[in-house]
Amino acid sequence: MKEQFKEFNNRKISDKVCDIHQVNYWEISVPVLGSSERKVQAFCPECVKGEIKQKEKDLLQQFEDRQAYFKTYDVLMRDSTIPNELKGATFENFFVKTTEERQMLEFVKGQAQKYLSGMTGNTLISGSTGIGKSHLSLALAKEINESFREKNEPKSVLFVSLTEIIKQIKKDGLMEEMQT
Repeated sequence: MKEQFKEFNNRKISDKVCDIHQVNYWEISVPVLGSSERKVQAFCPECVKGEIKQKEKDLLQQFEDRQAYFKTYDVLMRDSTIPNELKGATFENFFVKTTEERQMLEFVKGQAQKYLSGMTGNTLISGSTGIGKSHLSLALAKEINESFREKNEPKSVLFVSLTEIIKQIKKDGLMEEMQT
């Protein structure tokens, strides 16, 4: 540690006084990068301490934010059961061909607004095969996830198909318990 901060062993106290802390500046000789020359650097030790404390505080906040996102925002892509062909699903790339699909798109967009306004719970979408239920469900999850992130209020959003839920219920033996 002493070797790392050896420049401070030969510091000189300057006549210049910090306007903020009313302490004398320190002067140290530091090497010029890429050269054998040295230059004198003057600074207020109290200002530097404050800058270090602020950097530590900022790093701690970044770490806490990252942990919060790990528990919330990151859940969607990390823990959801998303088929590869749906990973890019959004409202914008959902192609409407039928009245049923248009109604479903409007319903799901409305659900997104309700969640963003404070609604909690689950949304179950049903309908004929191949009309885009999974696409819109994932688009809904992404919309909610991204919107709450933009508001700096990340939430846990999870996409699981009904097929996966039933598989898990069967695997855990809950189906037999429900039938008895």
